[in-house]
Amino acid sequence: MICNDKLFKVIYRCNLKNCYYETKKKDHLARHITAEHEKKVLSKQEKKGDPESMLEYGVRKGIIPAEYANFRQKFLGVFDIECLESEYTGKKEGLDRHIVKAQKLVSLAVGSNIPGSEPKFLCRTSSKPEAEEELIREFIDYLGQLHEELQENLPE
Repeated sequence: MICNDKLFKVIYRCNLKNCYYETKKKDHLARHITAEHEKKVLSKQEKKGDPESMLEYGVRKGIIPAEYANFRQKFLGVFDIECLESEYTGKKEGLDRHIVKAQKLVSLAVGSNIPGSEPKFLCRTSSKPEAEEELIREFIDYLGQLHEELQENLPE
């Protein structure tokens, strides 16, 4: 007897309890099992390396005075970058990375709790590339000013 295997319907079913997934393709079933029925992996975290910080090390070695052992940096600065996203129209051939979208810098906002500093908002003046370069230059200059103010407020 010669049989045509196309007349037989092969259906692959998930054999886990209360799962009624079925498909005609074996690789779809394998994907379903790994995606839907993954087992949770339990792990145990272990500390590795020396837990002593560089500050503690300096105090222990006598490089830093003991009264500075509890010194914490109380000043910080934060910034927010806003961009417009557009389709990337440049050359994609020969690149070693995958570019999904092009980002155009629109504005930057900077804030800090350093005494003498004020929040600053920077916005580009036009869509020209030179305006973006100027915006970045202003941002870097302001970060330099914040750094100088921070240095003045650090303890001796």
